[in-house]
Parts: sequence; C-alpha cells; structure tokens
Amino acid sequence: MINQETLKTFDELYYATYQDILKYVVINCSNIEDVKDIVQNVYLDVLKKLDKNKTLISKAYVMGIAKNKVKDYYR
Repeated sequence: MINQETLKTFDELYYATYQDILKYVVINCSNIEDVKDIVQNVYLDVLKKLDKNKTLISKAYVMGIAKNKVKDYYR
C-alpha cells in the first residue's frame, strides 16, 4: 500500500512535470490514444519508483522515463 507521503510527493511531481512530459510525447508520437498510454505509463513508473525507493525524483528523471517510453513505442 502506498503511504500518504509518497502520494503527496507524486502529486507535486506530477503537477510540476505533466505539461512538459505531455508536450514531449505529443511531439514524438502522432496517435493520441498512444500518447495517453505512454504518459500514463510514465507516471506509473514514477509512482512505482517513489514507492520502492522513497527517494526524490527530479524533473529530468521523469523526462528520461518519457524518452525511454517513446523509444519503446517505436521498437
């Protein structure tokens, strides 16, 4: 079970990075349904990482996840 502190950290990170992540994925993927899936998977990975390691994650780290998800999409 995810604790309240982890959820609070996730929410702050989500609101700080969502627009940039969405913009990056939209620019690099033309299908809107796939964009939704990729963005969802990015934040699912972020939440798992926060829950597992209890460490702070930077905006650059989230962008790295997004870049890898887009690369995976085209493989």
